[in-house]
Amino acid sequence: MGKTQVSEWAKSRCQVMEDRGFRSSRALSTSDKIRLMRSFGRPRVLIVDDEAIVRSTCERALSRAGYNPVPAGSGAEAVAAVERDTFDAMVLDVRMPDVDGPMALVAIREHDRDIPCVVMSGYSAFEDAVQCLRAGAVDFIEKPFEPEMLLDAVDRAVATNYQRVDSALLSATKQIFSSLDVLDVTHRFLSLSCKLLDVSETSLTLCDPALGPGTFRARADVPNDHVADGAPIPSSTWRRVAESATPLLLSKGEESDVPVLSAVASDAKEAIVHRLAVEGRNLAFLCGSRSAGARAFGERDLRRFAVVSEHVAQALENARRHAEVASRARG
Repeated sequence: MGKTQVSEWAKSRCQVMEDRGFRSSRALSTSDKIRLMRSFGRPRVLIVDDEAIVRSTCERALSRAGYNPVPAGSGAEAVAAVERDTFDAMVLDVRMPDVDGPMALVAIREHDRDIPCVVMSGYSAFEDAVQCLRAGAVDFIEKPFEPEMLLDAVDRAVATNYQRVDSALLSATKQIFSSLDVLDVTHRFLSLSCKLLDVSETSLTLCDPALGPGTFRARADVPNDHVADGAPIPSSTWRRVAESATPLLLSKGEESDVPVLSAVASDAKEAIVHRLAVEGRNLAFLCGSRSAGARAFGERDLRRFAVVSEHVAQALENARRHAEVASRARG
């Protein structure tokens, strides 16, 4: 894997994993654990419980551990929160008066299929907890619990979800490595891009002279229709992106972000952009945006872009080197 930003949170949580020897990380080296827990900020955890004292207890424990906890006092409130925003994990109570845990989890999965869920429940609600596990929850803690139990469960949920998504992304991008033609690699990636990145629209702008300049776009509703945009995007527009080693979340609310957004995602309120580079050589720029009304981007989306960008950059570099060798052979 290439160099990706590792936040202080990620380093501290990896040390905790090392000290506690989780079952999910015991066989991993320190570098592997850092790769799994690498972060671009403080991961957001949605806490769903109708009891204020439980929410505040969870908030304190998670905040002290470096997470960014967000409370929700009901199942309906949690569903609305996930519809608006992206979270790295969720802690969900089973028994709530309006929408119970199993019902809430099913509704939440309709908006975010990848959010890892930790269920908390008393003994009397054990059967409901089992329903949540069948619906996709990844862990269970019984009330009352110590803060350390909560942190263990959330750490495991975040780390194992990162590992699962990384493996899925690697498997899905394998087909782009079977070609050494630049345009073929580009079109193969674009046919997968919206699903891989969980976005409505993507664009890939080639910037290395050896690859041939051009911007190609794909939309989720027509994944196999890749539009080549003939309008050149000035290199000055990409300067900020080219200088960043990590994905950037751009918003039209930020004046400095407007030039890039206007060029590559003019209709989007926000977008993630990332350079595709190998050994410091910029090959292309990747942009992804969501349609109006879709949930906001979050930590998991930045990580997803970083992982996918590494694979696509290597595939483009292979194609570039192949073209270079072929050119020399002809000359």
